[in-house]
Amino acid sequence: MLRGRPASIRTFDLRPDKLGHAGWNSGTAETLGWRLVVTAPPLQKLFKDQVRAILRAAVAGPARILVPMVTRTELLDFVLHTLDEARAELDREGLEFDGRVPLGIMIETAGAAAMVTSWAEHVDYFALGTNDLIASAMGFDRQDAVGADRDDAVHPGILRMIGDVVQ
Repeated sequence: MLRGRPASIRTFDLRPDKLGHAGWNSGTAETLGWRLVVTAPPLQKLFKDQVRAILRAAVAGPARILVPMVTRTELLDFVLHTLDEARAELDREGLEFDGRVPLGIMIETAGAAAMVTSWAEHVDYFALGTNDLIASAMGFDRQDAVGADRDDAVHPGILRMIGDVVQ
């Protein structure tokens, strides 16, 4: 029981390693992860359905939307547009929903960490995905056993980047 505290509901992570479980086969390394959602109608619908469900669930108690792996402004624009579209659809359909659900995005790459100042006016909060953030900043693949051994959470550059994001 959350006793009135908000539940942060993370939307589906649309990266290739996750898509296989959803029956989606991108077919090319060129269309990795969230890049797919901008051009693939089935994934756009999946994302919008999740957003609609969270907006509706928020009527029963405070909820927050958390979107993983936002790496570019184009993706943030897609998220914001979809949220507006979902609100408008729910309103037209006469379905009960909370239109004031806070929106957060996960900062999981070094490039995204550099965009926090620009993106702050568009979202309500950020969450740090430190496993992916460290891998991105240190230049290794988390899935590679050799690369994973190079994880250095107290590297001065990592600490500085996290400090900058928090500030």
